[in-house]
Amino acid sequence: MGRIKLPEKLYRMSDITEFVGLSRQMVHNYLLMGLIKEKMRTRGGHRLFGKEVFAALRKIQSLKKKGWSLSKIAEKFKKERS
Repeated sequence: MGRIKLPEKLYRMSDITEFVGLSRQMVHNYLLMGLIKEKMRTRGGHRLFGKEVFAALRKIQSLKKKGWSLSKIAEKFKKERS
């Protein structure tokens, strides 16, 4: 019998803000800047994120603590994705 692949766990905006400690507005700003991406939306329009969003947010917070501006962080993320 073959293995059944379980669906990926998706997280709501409220999960993200609770676990990472950022405001909903800050996460939304990161979305608008293209620093993080949603996986999909529910029928009701709620954003859902994959687990990789946590690593991206930790990286953003780390770079901000080092004095990086959000525009410089956005440039870095764009280079890494291309």
